[in-house]
Amino acid sequence: MKPIIGQPAPEWSLDLAWPNAIQSPAELRGQWSVLLFFHIGCAGCTGRAIPFTRELAARYPNVNLVAIHTDFESNTTREQLKAVVDYFALPYPVLRDNGAATFRHYGAEGTPHWFLLDPNGVIQKSFFGSLGTALMRIDYTLGEAFQEG
Repeated sequence: MKPIIGQPAPEWSLDLAWPNAIQSPAELRGQWSVLLFFHIGCAGCTGRAIPFTRELAARYPNVNLVAIHTDFESNTTREQLKAVVDYFALPYPVLRDNGAATFRHYGAEGTPHWFLLDPNGVIQKSFFGSLGTALMRIDYTLGEAFQEG
C-alpha cells in the first residue's frame, strides 16, 4: 500500500499517550503537523529520527509533532516505551500502535516514516527513512510552508 497523499489523515485507535493524549488527527487541525511512525528497536529511529524531532520542535514551535510507536508484534511494554520517551525528554505526544493497524492504514513503508499534514488535516507529504536527505526534505517542506503562510 502506498502512502495516502492528498487525503485527510485517517482516524486512528492508538494506545498510550505522553505527555498528553491526542485521540484523533482531527485534534491537530489548524496547524501544520508532523506524524512520525517509529519503533524503539529501529536504530535509524532512535539514532536520527527521534533526535531530529527535538530539533523540529525547537525550530517550529507552531507545528504539532506526534510520534507513533509501531509495535508490529505487540511485544513492547509500556515501561520500555516510557523509558525511551523519558530518555529523549520528548516534548510531544507519543502513542503506541499495537499490531501496526494505523501504520498500515496510513500506507507507511517502514520505520521511521514521516507524514506532513496541512492545517486542514490533509496529508501533503510522506518521507520514509532517517538519512540526511529525508530529514532535510522534512525541514525544507516545513520552512516553505511557513514562508507561504
